[in-house]
Amino acid sequence: MNKKQMRSWGRLKQHKQIATDVGSEAQLLECLQKPGLPMGYGRSYGDCGIASSGEAWSVPGLDDQILFNTQTGRLSCSAGTSLGKILDQTLVHGWSLPVSPGTQYVSIAGAIANDIHGKNHHRAGTFGRHVIAFELLRSSGESLSCSSTKNPEWFAATIGGLGLTGVITSAEIQLTKVPSAHFDVTISPFQNLEEFFTLGNTVNDNYDYHVAWLDCAAKGSHLGRGIYMGANPAGAEFGLTRKKRLQLSMPFTPPLSIINRPTVALHNKYYYWKHARLANTSVLQSLDQYLYPLDAISNWNRIYGPKGFHQYQCVVPASNQKNAVKELLSEISKSGSGSFLAVLKSFGDTQSPGWLSFPMFGTHSRWIFPTLLSSLDYSIAWIRLC
Repeated sequence: MNKKQMRSWGRLKQHKQIATDVGSEAQLLECLQKPGLPMGYGRSYGDCGIASSGEAWSVPGLDDQILFNTQTGRLSCSAGTSLGKILDQTLVHGWSLPVSPGTQYVSIAGAIANDIHGKNHHRAGTFGRHVIAFELLRSSGESLSCSSTKNPEWFAATIGGLGLTGVITSAEIQLTKVPSAHFDVTISPFQNLEEFFTLGNTVNDNYDYHVAWLDCAAKGSHLGRGIYMGANPAGAEFGLTRKKRLQLSMPFTPPLSIINRPTVALHNKYYYWKHARLANTSVLQSLDQYLYPLDAISNWNRIYGPKGFHQYQCVVPASNQKNAVKELLSEISKSGSGSFLAVLKSFGDTQSPGWLSFPMFGTHSRWIFPTLLSSLDYSIAWIRLC
């Protein structure tokens, strides 16, 4: 079995391990005799996929099976099958993933283990809600068939359980029927945080998907300004062919981070202007454009230089969301450590079947910084961290 060094997507030096490529369940069972964690495509930002033992088992090689019913939208596949590969085979038949994170380079097992959420959480909840069943391989060699009715405790503990209950070797999920492979996106700029919450309360229910980008460099009366992007599936006339974009690449790691206060301020001004000029208009975007904008640049995580970056992700309860998010923004603005990847979106009140699932009813925020801002943990009274 081949071995390779792998880091988390944040590329922090302390977040690295040796991953063994696994191509069969027999090899996986052999690996399970030593302490470690299963690993998919390595897109987790922090250390949740890094084992304290420094050993991991890379499962993308377990992608030899996809069984898909074009009539019902039920799909069964091996653990290492990526979300992108699933879309390649199902979208042309009018079926799409019920929930998708910000990248297609996620294994089906990783999607379940992290109970991923997407821009449609207020409608569809987490990925775990659409999981019908999975096979779980324990270190004892026992294989458990898990669903809401069969081994339900293992089912609930594994969804969002980050691989701590065993290794998912295959899964069955329910896909969502879609009319096309495109989205009709409405772009609405807002001048501050108060406008964001007013806008969300007014229009969130109009869209199946929504997300807001924030300008972290804005201050004063413009603190929290940004761009709200609400979307619904476009009509059947736009077709089911998946339109993939020209892929750019960051070919090397610069000696220093390209992300700093001047570059963030420049980027954010341009990004806001580019979208604000389309205020209250609808634009047609492909599925990849809307759901996976960062996938357009492979190895984009290299722009932060050899020291990598930190992602800060949290959700604040609806009862205190305005004050809490304002405090977070104020702390970030005061630190001068801006983020060009800063998003807000609303989480719905639909419960996940997973006991350890992250989302809850409230406002979700995600930021990426070249340095750790630990002060954010103490800046507000109560948050849930990812």
